[in-house]
Amino acid sequence: MSIQRSRLSNRLAVRAALVALGMSWAAAASATTFTVTSISALQTRINSAVAGDIIILQNGTYTTSAAITINRTGTASQPITIQAQTPGGVEIRGTNGFSVNSPATYIVIDGFLLTHASGHNSIASGATHIRFTRNTFQCTGDGAYLTIAGNDAEIDHNELRNKSTLGNMIDVRGTGSQIAQHVWIHHNYFHDFTNGGGNGAETIRFGLSGLSLSNGFGLIEQNLFVRCMGENELISNKSSSNTIRYNTILDSPGTQLTLRHGNDCQVYGNYLRNTDGIRIFGDRHQVFSNYLEGNTIGINIGNGDGEVADGDPLTSHDRPDNTVISFNTLINNTTSYVMSGRTDGLGATNTTFSNNIIQGGGVVADINGPYSGAAWAGNILWNTGAAGDMPSSGFTTVNPLLAVDANGVFHIQSGSPAINSATGTFSAVTVDMDGQPRTSPKDKGADEFSSAPVIAHLLTPSDVGPGGASCVMASGNSFQNSSMSAQTGTFTAEWDATPSTAPINGYVALSQGAQTAHTGFAAIARFNPDGNLDARNGGAYAAAGTIPYAANVKYHFRMVVNVTSHTYSVFVTPAGGSEQTVGSNFSFRSEQSGVTSLNSWAVWASTGSLTACGFTTH
Repeated sequence: MSIQRSRLSNRLAVRAALVALGMSWAAAASATTFTVTSISALQTRINSAVAGDIIILQNGTYTTSAAITINRTGTASQPITIQAQTPGGVEIRGTNGFSVNSPATYIVIDGFLLTHASGHNSIASGATHIRFTRNTFQCTGDGAYLTIAGNDAEIDHNELRNKSTLGNMIDVRGTGSQIAQHVWIHHNYFHDFTNGGGNGAETIRFGLSGLSLSNGFGLIEQNLFVRCMGENELISNKSSSNTIRYNTILDSPGTQLTLRHGNDCQVYGNYLRNTDGIRIFGDRHQVFSNYLEGNTIGINIGNGDGEVADGDPLTSHDRPDNTVISFNTLINNTTSYVMSGRTDGLGATNTTFSNNIIQGGGVVADINGPYSGAAWAGNILWNTGAAGDMPSSGFTTVNPLLAVDANGVFHIQSGSPAINSATGTFSAVTVDMDGQPRTSPKDKGADEFSSAPVIAHLLTPSDVGPGGASCVMASGNSFQNSSMSAQTGTFTAEWDATPSTAPINGYVALSQGAQTAHTGFAAIARFNPDGNLDARNGGAYAAAGTIPYAANVKYHFRMVVNVTSHTYSVFVTPAGGSEQTVGSNFSFRSEQSGVTSLNSWAVWASTGSLTACGFTTH
């Protein structure tokens, strides 16, 4: 996980201002909440918006004849929010949607149903820190649902559906030869993209051939794709240094997660069923901890028709060089590992295929082109067809003892020969398909046999889209524990919390593992029974000042934690207010002063109920 933090640190530094799904943001003294009832009134308010303004369009159906343009500037702590009165309650028909232009920054567009003409929602170059959240896209005609050229965009918890025309659902571009950087696409629900009738109908296209050698540092994670068959490239990566992880792709036959152009990408923790697998071109990619079941092809190592490093055109199918394909689990794929034939193909060089588990299916490896410098080691084959082009030195035939979970996903179980038997170090492989950390010696296949919290799984519609921001409620002295990614250094946790009554006695807290007693929590933000907010400081609760709370009001919390020093700070933004300090540099609860990692969070309440939503860490 540390690799991802270093790649994304510039963009994620502003996440503290952008995660709250309720969109109740801090407002400057001059900031106001406005409610408007027409597109013209909406545009007028946008044209004069200042940092912290919230502009609400009343529920109803509206028709546009021109773009809704945005070029105003918010701030990290006081974004400008443009939102539907209720998510999905505002439909925008007509010719245009939202056009966000330079120098716009820190803008949030929240909760709209967009059924206007395609090609008219965009984040232009020079517009930065723009967020589209909880919207539903069902636009008409050719063109992309959303085009992104600005840096630091966040596209989350949207539904993109029912497209049958040319154009992408999401099209990430850039300026000149530079791809837009630090674009984060997460927790979206993409579904029912039928054949677009030609090339240029990728569900997500992340770059172009002319941008392919520029570093995007983008992150595509925790998205669900179902029946997305606009063309064969479902996700088409066309830039460098991006990460594609923990996505689920289902029932999209003939389509691929494709590294079409670019270098140095990571593809891990993805679940693919009934697709055409993962296809690879370019150099130095890491493809690991993926789960591929029931696909026509599991993994397709490309057969290059050019070598970009030697001056061939950027439009080439760049020969794959130095690809590492490791620690994947492949179940019942027609062919597990393929290189397709190509006239005068250049094949691939220096490919490593190691520590994968392959069970069921037909021929294991079918290589139809030059394949020099290959390394095969440590793979497990069981009940497969012929090994094909995989040399006998590259595998053992042994039952990996896989068992299915409630979602029908195969995991290793106690006694599996995969446990602690991986060959080589593979330092890039730090997590498994469940987001659990890899420990040395590593287990073969996509699954690490572990009791660590699970942070990724086969996604369902309830995990993603406008309704996919999970909430946890506690009452009656109950501890409602949830897992989070393990943290050992400095990180930020954020959530929204709403008390049902005031006063209440309840809190949200972080810990090492699930807890059933107050003493087990290290960092605690509390709604105290006196009617104010406080936090635990060592042996007692304390607060930097008096911050009263009210019933049924949403409070956005930001907790900055240093696990190494066992200290943390807590900040809160009441709905319609500005951020206040609950406690600064407080010590972990005394009983947890020696804890070395935090991997769980919980909600507790003894009177009334406390609901926490949108919990995230970064």
